[in-house]
Amino acid sequence: MRLRLAKGLCAAGLLFTCFGCSSSGYDDEAVEALVTAINGMAEANSMALTGDITANGEKDGTPIKVKISLDGEANYEKAEDLQMKFTMGMNANGLSMNDLAKIYIKDNTMYMDFMNEKQKQAFPEELSQLEDLPDFSIHMDADQLKNSFDTIKYEDKENGVIKLEMNDTIHDSFMTGMKSSANEMDLKDYTLTMTVKNNRLSEIKMNLDLLTEGEALEMEIAFAFDKFDQIKKIEFPDFKEFKESNSDSLLGNDLDSYL
Repeated sequence: MRLRLAKGLCAAGLLFTCFGCSSSGYDDEAVEALVTAINGMAEANSMALTGDITANGEKDGTPIKVKISLDGEANYEKAEDLQMKFTMGMNANGLSMNDLAKIYIKDNTMYMDFMNEKQKQAFPEELSQLEDLPDFSIHMDADQLKNSFDTIKYEDKENGVIKLEMNDTIHDSFMTGMKSSANEMDLKDYTLTMTVKNNRLSEIKMNLDLLTEGEALEMEIAFAFDKFDQIKKIEFPDFKEFKESNSDSLLGNDLDSYL
């Protein structure tokens, strides 16, 4: 069950990141390449991920420049031994915190080291017993992809770069998620590309021009994927310094309060 859940989460995460203004249309070769790449991601047993999220703008006349970096790897080849390791760093207006947070999943337990505050929490016992859950693996086809995007065309065919433009339904869902992080937010413009290499997604990049609470904000979200099916073992700390969490925040909806 954990294997199906892990693959489903990875694939669903990709699709959520993909939520991504005028010249609609489809390039059949680009659609086919993207379908193959997305399905290949869902079928992989391990991968490495790096990502950068940057934001540039102003707040009450004060410049804001923030960069969040992610570096991680996951192995979910064995259903009974899901393993993940992620490190998050941040630079805010020149102040760097390279190891702001480290998150691990091992032995059915999540471990979090946030600014040297180390906590752990086991996944609920009932979760490990839900063996009858449906298969969460996602298999994408061309029609499903076209139902989410009005445009899927090669921007740079030689390098496998595909441009996408989301339809109104996906656009509205994306903005609902974005607005949950701010009182007022409007999307003025965006670009979204995905790069296919060796029948797998190698990069997703999205640039956003936003207006949040009356202030202009430029964001770039970029994720790169590699080492598919190559990560056989993940190195972990010994976890001796991690204390039991006294709340559900590590596994529940309050995770963002740590980050």
